[in-house]
Amino acid sequence: MPKSTPRLIWLVAVMGALFSVVEIGVSRPGGILLYAWFNRSLWAAILCAAAVVLTTARKNEAAVRESEERLRASEERHRLLTQAVPSMIYERSSNIGIFFYSDSWYEYTGLTPEQTAGDGWMQALHPEDLERFRSRSAAEEDPHLMHEWRMRFRRKDGQYRWMLVRSVPVRGENGEIVRRVGAITDIDAMVHAQNALRENEAQFRAMFEAAVVGQTQASATTGLFTRVNQRFCEMTGYSEAELLQMRPRDLMHSTDIVGG
Repeated sequence: MPKSTPRLIWLVAVMGALFSVVEIGVSRPGGILLYAWFNRSLWAAILCAAAVVLTTARKNEAAVRESEERLRASEERHRLLTQAVPSMIYERSSNIGIFFYSDSWYEYTGLTPEQTAGDGWMQALHPEDLERFRSRSAAEEDPHLMHEWRMRFRRKDGQYRWMLVRSVPVRGENGEIVRRVGAITDIDAMVHAQNALRENEAQFRAMFEAAVVGQTQASATTGLFTRVNQRFCEMTGYSEAELLQMRPRDLMHSTDIVGG
């Protein structure tokens, strides 16, 4: 609608009203005068009402367009954000069955939105993690808390990788939880590194304890023993708990301590 339309209608209405006043002055008295006054006044009132309606409609139309533009901008920001972050983003509302997964979810799992709907996403879980998830405790299920899980998800090539799944509740105007928003992040490399570190630590401890000679470790900061093996305890006559409160120099003869 052109911007000048409401202004034109207002102008015509004002001119019609002025014409009615002039016609009243120049018309002879009687029925014709009354009819002319009523006719012009009614015409002017109709045009004024039309101008008000059209002006209001234009304002409402502009407000709707502005709201739609803000919505489109918000949706575009949301789409770009889900593409930019390295995690797979999801949003679920169990009450009304609405769900959203970023494109990276479908690319990773090879599942379609129809296959993911409801509990369909669980088919991408490792069977062991699926059983563990289904038997989760009431505390882990508490909807008021942030949920955090380590799970293995099947990639579309059939390989399972460890993922960190975090979700937080979203509350409505009345404080009730309306949905949960979360992220699924690939931590497979970190999990394997941690497992390798634990295995190396366990292997080192086994070799440390099985050594036929005394073995110790001490803190570079405090100088206290941090680890001793059984053979060292036997050599010194102290228990492990006692040695962990001592320094190597505490076991030396005073003449052997440099600067002592």
